[in-house]
Amino acid sequence: MEWRLTPASNVTITAPGQYTATATGTSGCSSSTVISISQNTTAPTLTIINTTGSSVLNCTLNSIMLNVSGANTYTWSGGLGSNSVITASSASTLSVLGTGTNGCASPASTIAITQNTTAPLFTISPQNNSYTLSCLVNSISVSASGPHSYTWMPGLGNASTAIVSNAGTYSVTATGSNGCQSSQSFTVIQNLTVPAMSLTALPSAVCAGSSVTLTAAGVTNYTWLPVSFTGSQISQTQNTSVTYTVQGAYGTCTTSATLVVPLNSCPTAINDATAGIQNTPLTGNISTNDISVAGGTYNIAAPMSPSIGSVSYNASTGQFTFTPDPNFTGTLSLNYTVCNGNPVVCSNALISLTVFPTLLANTDNIITAPSLSVTNSLSTNDNGIVAYGTYIFSVTALNPSVGVILSNTATGQYTFIPNAAFSGTSITTYTLCNTSINPIVCSSASINILVSAAPIALNDYTTTVSSASVVSTASVNDNGNIAALNPTYVVSPTAANEGTITITASTGEFTFVPNPSFNGTVSTTYTLSNSSSTSIATATIFITVFPDVLAVNDVISTSVNTPKSGTITLNDNGIVNGGSYSVQVTPISAASGTLNVTPSGDFTYTPAPGYTGSTTTTYTLTNVSVLPPVSSTAEIAILITKPQIAAAKRHLQTVLQADGNYLSRFVFTLKNIGTEPAKNVQLIDDLKLTFPVPCTFTVNPLQAQQPLNVNSAYNGSSTIGLLSGTDVLAVQQSATVELNVIYSLNNYTTGIFKNSALASSSATLNLNGSGPDITSSDTTDSGTEVDADLDGNPNENGENDPTPFGQNIALLKAASPLQKINNSTYRVDFTFKIKNLGPLPATNVQVVDDLKSAFPSPATFTVIETLASGNIRKSNAYNGLSHTALLTGDSSLSAGETASISIKVHFNCNGLSQRLFNYGIVSTSAK
Repeated sequence: MEWRLTPASNVTITAPGQYTATATGTSGCSSSTVISISQNTTAPTLTIINTTGSSVLNCTLNSIMLNVSGANTYTWSGGLGSNSVITASSASTLSVLGTGTNGCASPASTIAITQNTTAPLFTISPQNNSYTLSCLVNSISVSASGPHSYTWMPGLGNASTAIVSNAGTYSVTATGSNGCQSSQSFTVIQNLTVPAMSLTALPSAVCAGSSVTLTAAGVTNYTWLPVSFTGSQISQTQNTSVTYTVQGAYGTCTTSATLVVPLNSCPTAINDATAGIQNTPLTGNISTNDISVAGGTYNIAAPMSPSIGSVSYNASTGQFTFTPDPNFTGTLSLNYTVCNGNPVVCSNALISLTVFPTLLANTDNIITAPSLSVTNSLSTNDNGIVAYGTYIFSVTALNPSVGVILSNTATGQYTFIPNAAFSGTSITTYTLCNTSINPIVCSSASINILVSAAPIALNDYTTTVSSASVVSTASVNDNGNIAALNPTYVVSPTAANEGTITITASTGEFTFVPNPSFNGTVSTTYTLSNSSSTSIATATIFITVFPDVLAVNDVISTSVNTPKSGTITLNDNGIVNGGSYSVQVTPISAASGTLNVTPSGDFTYTPAPGYTGSTTTTYTLTNVSVLPPVSSTAEIAILITKPQIAAAKRHLQTVLQADGNYLSRFVFTLKNIGTEPAKNVQLIDDLKLTFPVPCTFTVNPLQAQQPLNVNSAYNGSSTIGLLSGTDVLAVQQSATVELNVIYSLNNYTTGIFKNSALASSSATLNLNGSGPDITSSDTTDSGTEVDADLDGNPNENGENDPTPFGQNIALLKAASPLQKINNSTYRVDFTFKIKNLGPLPATNVQVVDDLKSAFPSPATFTVIETLASGNIRKSNAYNGLSHTALLTGDSSLSAGETASISIKVHFNCNGLSQRLFNYGIVSTSAK
């Protein structure tokens, strides 16, 4: 480069290089010099050193020292000056600029200073989530959670868990890793309340010598006094009232309770016994021998059967009266209970009751020959002596000139020893006493004594049947027939048609062989004589001959679920007046029903529900008038069939006639649903029961389908059978009968009419080739179905409902012309006219109109308004969709009355292209 000085002496150089400066003087001479120009534009590089070692300020590090190098001068941001060493005491991002010795500036260097002074977060929680010291909790462990160090005050240490044993307020300080701290305090309270300790005794009062169960509850440990026991429950036997004390421990706390278990007034019932005479009340007091019953209550159980008797008693005193049934004698026991004490304790015992038959001593006859002793018993003919009684016999002494009677006072056995010089008659008495009863009951009678060798004969009686001979002894009740007197018996012959009789002369034993064809009473005389007397005694033997009984097979026939009664002996042979007979039957299977037969032969058979078919059993007819009794056995066949005839009745119509009377038409349907032809078919309808006063009625001529024939005399009043009663319906055949009734109400206004009729028929049942006739009947059901459930039984519940009539409701419906509401919506008004055409008030009137059928999908509709006039009430719920009843259902119309109801409907066809139809249904009903 050339730098010429002329004409200037100064030049500015902006680029490095070698420059030549040439100076030219005024002389024109010049000289040159070379100058080298260099360039230094390098910026300095700064280095920041954190001499503190951390760039994070926290609760223990308040400032950070920074040292920068690499330049000649420095400028810090944030007003921190121009020193190379500064102190940062707040969080920020610091920058520093440096200028080198060449005047060049460095780019900015930065360092981020952050700050963490967040207090540590921690939680403290006590053991079992409670800060309460109690009887069971002596200390509480409180734990702090979080990665910190802790200091517990006052004086609870530096661990994460502190143990607190006293009530007070405590604090814990947590120091975090940044040196920051936070504190929490808590309060420990002390509750040394001891739970209530309960003592109970079961029972609360104890009977002497009985056990009581004592239970303590509420705390954890128990010490009992006066017994040595440490559990919660103990059983003790007491004979006196005892006071129990229990010391209870509940952790470190104690409590006590006291319980008095008194000696209860416990009753002890002791068995009682009393006795009395038939048909006489027995009285007593069961409390007499009982223990601890004062203030108690008695209860005596009733006898098991009213046929035994009845008992009445005073529940407070124990006084009782047992009134036996007049026919009852024997022994029985009644349970009784006495309850007393607090709590109530009961004790059971028995009352043994003995009802003795009425005691009656009867006259005894002692008949003997002179100097001949006689031994017998006074009790033989007495009444009211039973094995469970104790008796005493006492005999009034005879005059020694007659003789002496030696007797056993306990049994009545006696021996009469006549005085050797005595013959003739004498009388004394004896007394029989029942000592089982208090007071003792006695009865007295005479003893007639006859000492004679003369024979005495008394009448004799016996029975037999036509096919059996009878053997008896005439001498049993005679006198003067002892062997020492050589007695002789002679009997007169009986008539040949009655039979033959023979007698043993020395003993009086006779045999009668009846004629097999004879029955009735035979009487013949016999004589008794002996070797010591010239007199002859005469008496009569009466023999009743009954015909042999012959039980004849019987048939009991009925229909399903229909009981049958009768007498089983009506067809039996050998039953005559004067005889006594009994009937016993072998029970039948419960599956076929029950057959009850009385001893006289009257029976009631009740079939098992729904049972059909046949079964057999046997019965035995016995003549108990003869000894031994004579019996005959036969079979009873029981046949249960399904019903034959079934009937229904339908009301066709009721019409108001011009004369103001009404005509009601009915059709009966009769069907043979049995298995045999139904004979003698009849239909009974008593119209007097249907049309009460003041109504009057007449009947039009009847009409019937073959094979049924009507009864032209039927008038529903004096003649109530609609059919001839001789017609036959074949199996499964049905026929109808039409009945037209004209009636006048005559101001009758009470409810609707109801009518039922009774159909009946008979059939011959097949039983072993023949059989009896059985009748069947059915009450009509309303409608046309004779057996609604088709189960073969038309008499079940709900299948015999009466046919109602007398309410006749009519409905007329009109539609208005369509009105266009907008492009897609139309309006139509429907008006219903309702009229009661029947003779009686129409109750519970209802009109139903289901608009879903009038406006099928996709059409839609809305009911805008419903209006009603007359004595009917509209339903505000009606919408034609979910609610289709226009009326409330409790409206009524009197005979001939008219009412109306209208509805306004908006509808949209929504593309539906068809003709629309609508109808309503009116109904009426009554109870």
